[in-house]
Amino acid sequence: MSAFLVILDADRPYSNQGVPFPPHLVVVGSSPLPDGSVRATSKLGWPKSLLPVLYAAEAKTITTFDEDRIGSQLATAFHGTLIILILYYLDTREHLHSPLPPWLFLYGVEYTETGVNITAHYPSYVFDGDTGHWELHANLLTKDYFRVFETGNPILRLRLLAVLLRIRSHSLFVLEQLGKWGRACAVLDVLIKKKEKPARKPRF
Repeated sequence: MSAFLVILDADRPYSNQGVPFPPHLVVVGSSPLPDGSVRATSKLGWPKSLLPVLYAAEAKTITTFDEDRIGSQLATAFHGTLIILILYYLDTREHLHSPLPPWLFLYGVEYTETGVNITAHYPSYVFDGDTGHWELHANLLTKDYFRVFETGNPILRLRLLAVLLRIRSHSLFVLEQLGKWGRACAVLDVLIKKKEKPARKPRF
């Protein structure tokens, strides 16, 4: 995790701590609490509660590893950031039907004492006749490294190192693109505004 702190220039890595977002960016009834995560630095110039989560991981022992539960936990941790990526796309696209940028996804890591799994988290727009809706996805990319620390295969370990470096590089690129989003604060401001208090009933 410390490597991600240095390379991503994050304020600090979070370990077993919540990654709070405004209510509109949180799955109803959930409180994201990944075992490890890295958020963008405050140098991005965004409100602290909107800083995107660039990396998240869940750590379990091999005996407590539950793929579905861990996948849900990672998906919850990335939920708010994926919505922000959708807003980025809608605000910066050149045309109404511009395709989503190929980099518009995030990596997650599931790991135990025996190895790791790599996941991808991304949005998509699904057409339904003349209308459509957004969906958020969490896909398992590979289980090739789930026993890498157990087998002791040096080639496989080197490949895993290359994968982790790729994750770091991609996270940096996502951060760079968001840093170029000139209207970010104007677009995201509505997500953190306090709800207006209802007007008081007039007294007669």
